[in-house]
Order: sequence, then C-alpha cells, then structure tokens
Amino acid sequence: MIRQLAILFLGSFSFASPGYPGFAIIVKFLPAININYFLKNANKHELNIVLCDRYYYSTIALQGAQGLSIKGMIQKNKQFRKPDIAFILDVEPSVALERIEYRQKEKFEQLEFMKRIRRNFLKMPKLLNDNIKIIDSTSSLKEVFNDVKKEVDRILV
Repeated sequence: MIRQLAILFLGSFSFASPGYPGFAIIVKFLPAININYFLKNANKHELNIVLCDRYYYSTIALQGAQGLSIKGMIQKNKQFRKPDIAFILDVEPSVALERIEYRQKEKFEQLEFMKRIRRNFLKMPKLLNDNIKIIDSTSSLKEVFNDVKKEVDRILV
C-alpha cells in the first residue's frame, strides 16, 4: 500500500532501511539526502512527503504489550517529529493471523499478544496529540487504500 500511495502522490524514490527487515521508507526529499543522514537529522531538513510503514507508534504499542509503561514509552519518544497524518490499519488479530497462514509466523504473531498490541494501537489517538486515523482494514485492499487516500487527499488539498 505504501508503494501505491507513493506512486500516486509522489512518483517517489524508495529505500529499504538496512537492519530493519520489513521497514521501508518511501520519500521525496528537498534537498536529496542520504537515508541514514535523514533518519538522524529529520528535524533539520525541509521535506515534502515521507511515508513509513512503522514509526514510534509501533514501539509504544509493542513495548506496552510486553509490560512497559505506555506513558513512559510516549515520554521517551516525544522527540520524534510529529507526522501530518498517521494511519493505524485496524483488523482483528484472528483475521490478521488468517491472512498470514501461507507463511511462517513471526515471534510476536501470537493471538493473545496481538490483541494486547491492537488495544495499545487503538489507544494512541487519545494518548497522543497526533493526527492519527484508525482505518478499518477488514475490507479489501482496494477499499482500505481508498479510505487512506481520502484522508491523505484532505490534508494535501
């Protein structure tokens, strides 16, 4: 979905962050800079658009599900740049597990643990002063994409 959004809105440039499997950044820079430099100095440069498939919300939700204080995690991550908009693609953990039956499960892909992570993600809009949109992801990929696109269109117009 990130790739589709990037192509639609940016005609973009794509990176995969080394050392973070599954983490991808699609970004259009002004000026063009090295991705590692960008990650260390994101607040020092004017950017057009950055699309990430994870951000500090994932850290907060995951660490909270492991028993750490969510408020403490929020405090530790408050220096991160606030996004113009963030999406939490919500789906029941049982449905998510059905969707990944074709592959080997990751360490954290256990039903009860995923339920705790989901509860933490769903708390984010109330806990943070960020523009977080919860998107129902039980429907088709095309419908989810259209829901995200509508929200993005609102802030780009």
